Amino acid sequence: MSEQTQLKNRLVITLLGHCIDKEKARIKLVDHYDAKQIKDAYGLTLCKKKAWLFDYAVLVCWNFNQDELSQLITQIEDLVIEPVHRPSIEHYIYKQTDTDSFYIKDDCLYLDSTDSMTKLALNNAFAQSAKLEFFEEQAQTVINDNDYLSETLADTGIVPLSRKQLAKLRGTLFKTSADIYLHFNLLDTPEFFGTTPTLKGFISN
Repeated sequence: MSEQTQLKNRLVITLLGHCIDKEKARIKLVDHYDAKQIKDAYGLTLCKKKAWLFDYAVLVCWNFNQDELSQLITQIEDLVIEPVHRPSIEHYIYKQTDTDSFYIKDDCLYLDSTDSMTKLALNNAFAQSAKLEFFEEQAQTVINDNDYLSETLADTGIVPLSRKQLAKLRGTLFKTSADIYLHFNLLDTPEFFGTTPTLKGFISN
């Protein structure tokens, strides 16, 4: 695949923070930038290229080069609540194949179709995956930081934390679980797959 084709057929997934301010997003993106809000995502167009910003602060861009990606992130960074210090970015090259299946090999997506609905499905899959990985890393950090507790309990029969400290630790893990299952519904099928007629104008190739 040539370098020019790689720059054109590029999918970039960027984790910006915890979530976005929905009210500010509605005013800025929908009212001023004519974005298309579909359930938990905003369809954006920059230089005739399409991107989706999800409520949980993941941005998915198709065929953006680095300058265009940086420009879009700058435009929306004021919407992000609890931004990460350095946005987490994944990128893939994609190309259409003659097979009837989808697979990933060596950071290249092989698609049986590059139509709008295929891209829409991928937007959700990769956005959810990026956010789940973020929460998984958060939970793993808490576990690693406190793995000494089980050893201490086994050796001494005592947990060296106060009730308040234990409650805070449980609260941290509960918050992560609540974000996954309740706040962002990351394990559910996205609701707007049932509203595809409203997507027709935006997702057309």
